[in-house]
Amino acid sequence: MFGSNLKRLRLIKDATSEEVASFVGVDEAVYLKWEKGDAEPWLDDLRNLAKFFHCTIDALVDASFDYESYLEILRREKKI
Repeated sequence: MFGSNLKRLRLIKDATSEEVASFVGVDEAVYLKWEKGDAEPWLDDLRNLAKFFHCTIDALVDASFDYESYLEILRREKKI
């Protein structure tokens, strides 16, 4: 769930895994493990991911995350 949310948010934002990893301060290989579900980030990393994606930590881990509303907010705030 978390990994698929993370990947989907990255694709929506049209960011590379390298860009996200650099922002969070981790190696790209570590980030890709998160997307694949092979590892989970620390709380500080979750905070940085939420900042990068302009969402809450809950949104990152919630299976029922509303991507359409997220897209609308990003467009309205001119973040994509």
